[in-house]
This record gives sequence, structure tokens and C-alpha cells, in this order.
Amino acid sequence: MENVIPKFTEDHVNSLIMRVRLRHKTGDKTAKKIEALKTLDEQIKFIEKDDLLKRMLNEIVKRCKFKLDKLLMHSSGFWNMKLIIQEQIPKVHRYYQLIFSVDLDGINRQILDIKKAIAHEKNDQKLLPDLQEADIGEMKKQKKRFEEQRKMLIDNYVDIVFSASVKELKYKDSNTDVVFDVPAEIIEIFNINRYAMDNYQVELRKI
Repeated sequence: MENVIPKFTEDHVNSLIMRVRLRHKTGDKTAKKIEALKTLDEQIKFIEKDDLLKRMLNEIVKRCKFKLDKLLMHSSGFWNMKLIIQEQIPKVHRYYQLIFSVDLDGINRQILDIKKAIAHEKNDQKLLPDLQEADIGEMKKQKKRFEEQRKMLIDNYVDIVFSASVKELKYKDSNTDVVFDVPAEIIEIFNINRYAMDNYQVELRKI
């Protein structure tokens, strides 16, 4: 196992800055604000406060849903892992760093939807103030419950990070079946977490 690496790297942020400049009228001003921040952590915190920037950054960092299909020891003593990645990978490289992290996409969407609903409710002039306050209060409670669930997921699911090489690859329907040669030391971790893998997503980061 390798040390857990940051979710976003300097390369990810630089790619975002370039996209922001190209896509938006006020992009250059926003890009300069990100560039002016001294550390990567400060840049990430700034980006994550803005829903659009956060969404753009997540698009750059390709994380996929997958099924862990097989963990087998090869006749040579090496281990193979077969992943069914639930989309087609357009370009494949020989070596990857695989980063398995808890999938927060669904719960993040629910929290974002509630935020939008609260904002809409606040701007609705047709509702009586008492009803409006009650509705907003209920939505805030719901949002808090989802945020607590998200924190629980983050606290209970550790990132699994290691380097691997691609041994076989096949496109099947809309999926990509990939067999990796993987280090033996990660096998125990996957066996322990095997039934939790449905809650994970994987990022394939080219080495």
C-alpha cells in the first residue's frame, strides 16, 4: 500500500484554470484568484465553495463506477484483479495509479438539490411567511441528515491507493473489462472490504 495521495493534484487545478479561462467571460478574473492562492489546499477550498468550479474539477478527475469481478493468484505467484468499469475508457495506458475512494456523488447531488430548493423557497413570494419558514426549516433538517450521512461515509471508508499495470483489456457493451497485475500486499485489504466495494468508485491516474 502507498500513502494516501490528495484527491486533487496541482495538475488537476492547472487544467481547471485553463478550462475556466476558455469557457467563461469572467474566467480570467476567476483563474487569477485561484492562481493567487499560495497552496494547493487553499486553491481546493476556494474551488469547493463554488458549485460550478467544483463540478468542473470533478469532470477533470475521472472517477468511475465499477464491479470488482475477480481476485486471482496467477501461476507465477503474482496477483490479478479484474475490474468491470461501467463505462468505456477511450484511451488506455500501461501503468496506472488506482485510487479507490467512497462514492459521494449521489449524496452530494441530494445535498445540492436541497440547497437549490431552499433558495427557491426563499424567493417564493406566494407562500405565507409561517409556511415558508416551516418548509425551509424541514429542508434544512433534511440537508443536515444527508451531511451527517456523508461524514459517516468519509469516516468509515478508507481510500485504497496502489500502482498497477494493465494485463488485459476488453470492451464489452458499454463497459471496459480490465485485468490488472497488482501488488500482493493489497489483497488482504480488498478481501476485508470486498462487500463494501459497491460504495466505492475508482480513479485511474496515469503514471
